[in-house]
Amino acid sequence: METAWKQGDAKKLDALISETFKEPVKLQRKRREDRNPKMAEAVERLLKDSESGFMAVGAAHLVGKKGIVEILKKKGLEVKQIKVFADVNK
Repeated sequence: METAWKQGDAKKLDALISETFKEPVKLQRKRREDRNPKMAEAVERLLKDSESGFMAVGAAHLVGKKGIVEILKKKGLEVKQIKVFADVNK
């Protein structure tokens, strides 16, 4: 998962998360998908009300068709991935 995250491979990360947490679909929706719209709303409020801000969420909430990133894109917001990890193996 860490490698997928560092490489910015959202599709692979989503697949790994779904594979790792083999839960019933109903429970997975409740833990991930059902919470994402409210988190996306919080991001929108932060962007509208502040010049700058910080919000931390688990990686599972960012990826997938119902993830926070896709919700924000559908609302017309521009979402960019910024890579900040240095290659520690070099």
